[in-house]
Amino acid sequence: MIDYNPQRKETAMSKKINVRAVYRDGSLTPLNYVDIEEGDVVSLTIEVESERSKEERLKKLKSTAGAWADNSEYWENFKKYIYEARSRGID
Repeated sequence: MIDYNPQRKETAMSKKINVRAVYRDGSLTPLNYVDIEEGDVVSLTIEVESERSKEERLKKLKSTAGAWADNSEYWENFKKYIYEARSRGID
């Protein structure tokens, strides 16, 4: 499908391709052939297809609650870093 995208500066034409991919070791790997050239810049919109149920994901999330609560040294250093960064004008 060829689509006009007026916000794109490099070219007025873009090609939209729907591709399923798997995320492993920090990289997305397409599950099927993708007809693009080496070095082409692409835009991604990621929709995660979770195999876990909502209950399983919620249980996993809840298990992490409070994990950093007892690490007061970490939070003190974090607050100090934020204060110093803002004092220097760095957001």
